[in-house]
Amino acid sequence: MPHPICRLLEETPPGTFVKQILMSGEDISGFDTFVKYDKLEGLVHFTNKSNSSSFVAAGERIDMIEFIIETKSKQK
Repeated sequence: MPHPICRLLEETPPGTFVKQILMSGEDISGFDTFVKYDKLEGLVHFTNKSNSSSFVAAGERIDMIEFIIETKSKQK
């Protein structure tokens, strides 16, 4: 059975903003955007758009991920 975080990442659209990532109980900060989840390899790709750095992790090693969901305000 796939790890619950991996199932979530399969459905997460590329470009979704990330607020926080925890791995082994430690905050992995500095990465603000989800890039993709490679289902075959089980790898998750994140980036920091401000300094062009990237981070790749095994999806099943992620304890928690918090996304920032932007909502469109209703226009009058």
